[in-house]
Amino acid sequence: MKFIGGLFFFLVCVINSLSAYNLRQVTNSDGLTSSAVLSLLQDSNGFLWMGTCDGVNIYDGTKAYSWNGWGQLNLSGYIIEEILETHDGVIWVQTNYGLSKVDKEKRLVVDYPQFKGSYMMVKNELGNLFFFSSSNLLYAFNEKKQEFYRLPIGTLDREDIVNLYVNEHYLIIFLKNEIIYYQMKHSPEGEYTLSTLNTSEKTEVRYGFGDKNQVYWLDKDYNLFGYSLDKPVKKLICNWKEALDGRGTIVDILRDGTSFFVAFQTNGLLKISLQANDKYTVDDLGIKSGVFRILKDRFQDIVWIATDGQGVYIYSEGKYSISSVTYQDLNQSIGKPVRSIFWDNEGTLWLGTKGEGILKIYDFSPLKHNMNYRTELINSQEGGLINNSVYAFAKSCRPMFWIGHDAGLSYYSYRDRKIRSVYSPEKINYVHAIYEENDSILWIATVGTGVIRARIEDRSGVPYIHSLT
Repeated sequence: MKFIGGLFFFLVCVINSLSAYNLRQVTNSDGLTSSAVLSLLQDSNGFLWMGTCDGVNIYDGTKAYSWNGWGQLNLSGYIIEEILETHDGVIWVQTNYGLSKVDKEKRLVVDYPQFKGSYMMVKNELGNLFFFSSSNLLYAFNEKKQEFYRLPIGTLDREDIVNLYVNEHYLIIFLKNEIIYYQMKHSPEGEYTLSTLNTSEKTEVRYGFGDKNQVYWLDKDYNLFGYSLDKPVKKLICNWKEALDGRGTIVDILRDGTSFFVAFQTNGLLKISLQANDKYTVDDLGIKSGVFRILKDRFQDIVWIATDGQGVYIYSEGKYSISSVTYQDLNQSIGKPVRSIFWDNEGTLWLGTKGEGILKIYDFSPLKHNMNYRTELINSQEGGLINNSVYAFAKSCRPMFWIGHDAGLSYYSYRDRKIRSVYSPEKINYVHAIYEENDSILWIATVGTGVIRARIEDRSGVPYIHSLT
């Protein structure tokens, strides 16, 4: 049997070098002005810019604060749909009312209201900005001339565009029923020119994205394909139907080594890790909201996760994985703190509370994140518990475990699945710790009478205290 101690809510610690991870949350209590975070940017100095439904917030690793453009307050809008840094200190902010260019060095904000309703904004590794407008036109920004120019891509409907990806040499347009590849050349004058249509892939696309010189997409059957822009040979990587079917609309995918983070519009986040022989493992990270954006940190081995209503989560891996489970997660309206925890060999987790008895959680696993547990609250004499302030559990060599509470000592029997009080020749109260030395000696720590050494005997399978010293 396993024994874990805890308070108020309990923390689960898992040692697992393959899947251990931690989630930390940035919320309103950290200064975030809105818990709906639509976009993320980590600037060249490492600060995290968060585009919310109430303006731009900046997180410095400790606190979040609202950014107001050095008091100019002239961003084109306050619903921040996208944020990109094209060059050190030059940040583009796409809002519900247009586009704004932020120059941190000059402390200047320039507004472009003519681009109200811009649909999608991306950049390449050289810091060149591209965006697809609400008028179904593709624009790029000429850094030398400090002006926008159009790129001829033919007639496209923005409702058909799943995603855009650009690098130094290619523009990739993921449509619902086709993937289009253009080759690009950058002129000395600072503008890109597109080749004639280089190639296309006729396929239904659920989501597509690029990573360095690789292009990936999921087709209608959840087949994940990969495509190297250097060696244009399509390769089937894996089929994710079992993991993704029924989860809803995919809004973002981030590749991290051999793992992929998959974000859903209304249904949380999955981490899918590729294994040998086309196999994969799936971790549901337990985020109970939509996820708008995922961002890999530039300097640390962490992932930032922007959510719809739960602020920003910080994902990190390590030897130890720590997560919290609250009464709300277990659908229990308990208001008293947890004072003792016991996880038995049957997988049942027992929580002793200060005043509301014992919460019994069946088939508990620290690797299970959906919280769909069957629970039972034991808080009356009908259940065999004579006091609801439970401070101690202890394993036993018998088919049972000990329970310490304000009214003395009880035990739970695995033979008949019942809780019973333990007879004692002298009254014992306020039991806060128990240790079974062997089958006949039990140590009991109490409030008021110190530590008691009890001699245990057995009558017809029922343990009782023979004497106290």
